Amino acid sequence: MARIWAILGENSSALSTLQKAQIAIPNDPQILTALGKFYLSQNQSSEAVSTLKQAIQLNSDNLEASIALTSALLKQGYIEDAWDTIQTFENDYSHNAQLALVLAETLAAKNERLRANNIFKFAWQSLRSNEALLAYMQNLVYQVDANDDASQAIKEDLRLLLPTLQDRNATYDASFEMKLLEADVKAKLGELNEAYEDYLYLLDLPEAKAPRFYQHLQRQIGLVALDLGYDDISMASLQEAISYNPQRPCLPSCSFTCIPEIRSQ
Repeated sequence: MARIWAILGENSSALSTLQKAQIAIPNDPQILTALGKFYLSQNQSSEAVSTLKQAIQLNSDNLEASIALTSALLKQGYIEDAWDTIQTFENDYSHNAQLALVLAETLAAKNERLRANNIFKFAWQSLRSNEALLAYMQNLVYQVDANDDASQAIKEDLRLLLPTLQDRNATYDASFEMKLLEADVKAKLGELNEAYEDYLYLLDLPEAKAPRFYQHLQRQIGLVALDLGYDDISMASLQEAISYNPQRPCLPSCSFTCIPEIRSQ
């Protein structure tokens, strides 16, 4: 019943159904897992963590709960706790694509991005979901600069994946983050004029005002403008990116490392 309410968008009814079931049968790991996953779907990560931990305490082999708990811990920034939760299942991911995705996301969060590549690839090829495509390509984009030796191979992977991303972005329900990723990929592949136009378009959208996107957009506009010879625009955008949050010139959600020094002209 809770799943039906959730599908219909009746989240309060879904939550009420699950909570009543949990009260009626307080130590049922399946009910606790379902409740924890619902909290996670509603971005209530604290409630998700506490509920899913209860489910795992009742059944330590509960893979479904472990996957959800790892996701919740990552959302809260508890990377090592997330790894402690999921590493037990590291050798089992070939039988579970969702496990593979969360495992790869955890490795990426631990900055073990090369190690995560093949696992992300498996997750994407198995799930074919926007979530898997986004995570896989973001991980590749990060490495273009971070790993010079592998850059050419990674660029080729990005080049092959870009048409799929563009097809997904042509649909009405494409997320802002996926559209931003498309611009980032173009920038990494040297398609600077297209990337620059995409960044300017995205900057005018309401979603761009979110801190996690705004600083990244200003930074990328500045870097691409610099390569295109638009020095005044580059200087203004990079200064805006730095001044927006001088204590954190790069955000955890950003696919890049840090804002470089602006070269003197």
